[in-house]
Amino acid sequence: MPKLKPRTIIPTDEEDAAINAGIKADPDTYELSDEANLHPIGRPKAEVIKELSFPR
Repeated sequence: MPKLKPRTIIPTDEEDAAINAGIKADPDTYELSDEANLHPIGRPKAEVIKELSFPR
């Protein structure tokens, strides 16, 4: 388990159950299956890396 920041509030089991019930009731959310084909999103790595040159 990662190290938590000071003053981190961890929900109780009842609060966690209420949060999960709210998530399940929301029609815009869904559970991912184990077969989900996930890949990182973001900017792809550059094929050519530019070198910086500073004026003298």
